[in-house]
Amino acid sequence: MGKYLDKIHQHVPVAKPVDSAAKATTPSVEHLLGRLRNGHVWLTETNNHLCEAIEVSKRLEERFLDMLDKWDNLDLELRRDHRFTACVTLEGKCPQDSPVSCRGCAGWP
Repeated sequence: MGKYLDKIHQHVPVAKPVDSAAKATTPSVEHLLGRLRNGHVWLTETNNHLCEAIEVSKRLEERFLDMLDKWDNLDLELRRDHRFTACVTLEGKCPQDSPVSCRGCAGWP
């Protein structure tokens, strides 16, 4: 766990003091990175299923699009609230087979 936290701290600038009320409602960097990495897996698996399926339910299609939007919002929250700049995988690059790339890999603010 120590190496993992060291990798995270390499990509998060020293934060300005935050009042305790705001800090209590802001998810941690570790929490957001975990959700984004899990999202990569779910989105990739679901995208593969959608591409291979002959028929796709409208409900699954809508859920997939909703999850893409939520994933992007989490990535934005991570960068806005924690000034995170690296790839969410901490490995340098989002997976090639993923239907999404983080702002760190895409070069977006």
